[in-house]
Amino acid sequence: MQKEKPGSAPKDVPKRSPFITRLWRKAEVAVGGTAILVAVLTVLTLLLGSGLTVFLFERHVNANASSLGASFGWVALTLLFDPPWDVVTIPGKYAYYTMLLLQPG
Repeated sequence: MQKEKPGSAPKDVPKRSPFITRLWRKAEVAVGGTAILVAVLTVLTLLLGSGLTVFLFERHVNANASSLGASFGWVALTLLFDPPWDVVTIPGKYAYYTMLLLQPG
């Protein structure tokens, strides 16, 4: 059994794809660092999740959420101003509270 050098990765750990590593590094440089990149990705994930939540749970209950575009419009307007219409379902209310947490100022 051969001894590994200190500081080297174990042999059985799969390496990341060079494309993914390069893409991650470019994104880090573009936004200014790892912490900011993770924050941006977290906010984008919350926005996407809220829009999909409003669409999936409100479309049969609320006539205003009849399309995916209307749901993401609700997300944008709720994030920047007041909500254009009230949500009815409990998952919709969670999406509303998420938007309240993400609102600037």
